[in-house]
Amino acid sequence: MFNLKLDKEPFWIDLPLGVRFHVKPATPAIMLGARYKVSSTVKEPDGFGDITSNLIAFVGEIAVIEWEGVGNEEGGALECTPENVVAVLKSSWQIAEEFDKKYLSKFYEIDAEKNV
Repeated sequence: MFNLKLDKEPFWIDLPLGVRFHVKPATPAIMLGARYKVSSTVKEPDGFGDITSNLIAFVGEIAVIEWEGVGNEEGGALECTPENVVAVLKSSWQIAEEFDKKYLSKFYEIDAEKNV
């Protein structure tokens, strides 16, 4: 049976290294958009890890609307832009892995229930 559990409002995710992401509710449109971007931009992946890393980054690019705890090289606050979200998720495996667990897990739960 499909159990509908919708987040209606954006919510915060606590991540490693003192980072927090404020994200849109997880929807099929976000996952489909990220999958499309992976298929259209990653032409010669270095393996499954490359595809997964890009998928996580592109989901973040679409879903993250603000953040806390991300600074530039000088220690000042870094603006939360889609490009910067991708950069953070591609440069820190700890943040990417926890984002995968805490945000993308909503998509995985639906798949585990055999709901697509």
